[in-house]
Amino acid sequence: MISRRRIRLSLKAIATAAAAVGLAAPTHAEPAPTTVAPCDWVTADEAADILGGPVTAKPLLDRPGSVEMSCGYHRSIDSTIESDLKLPGAFPVDAPSQFALGTAPATNVTTVDGVGVKAACVVEPQTTPPSTTLLVLLTGDRLYRATGTYYPSCDSLKTFAQTAIARIGA
Repeated sequence: MISRRRIRLSLKAIATAAAAVGLAAPTHAEPAPTTVAPCDWVTADEAADILGGPVTAKPLLDRPGSVEMSCGYHRSIDSTIESDLKLPGAFPVDAPSQFALGTAPATNVTTVDGVGVKAACVVEPQTTPPSTTLLVLLTGDRLYRATGTYYPSCDSLKTFAQTAIARIGA
């Protein structure tokens, strides 16, 4: 039987090792979303203003108790934004490590200021369809992501993310 003291020491060793390689220890305080429904983070009217025309909003992942929630905003077949929130347990590592994994392999990465703890915009011209993704590290070991097809600007995705995160909680 493993003692509680030994478990605490093991957890402390893991945290020390993570800090040594530059990983932030995950925070476990989960701010509750102000608005639970993913399609309420950004209304259809707000999305229409950002995308420049009428949109249809459709929940993609909206199950009570889920660690992943998302909504799709469709202006046309060629113009969509998917808005996602991942809570602790949605990824195999902590949110800072997942953020690093999501931005490291890409060559077209730009740091974005003024949203979340840390944010980066990734342009992916070789994907089908070509897309741009804004990945935002939030407090409480959470990640927010806005992905648009056919090259929405990082500025448009930033406006989208700022609107959503104001309702989700940074």
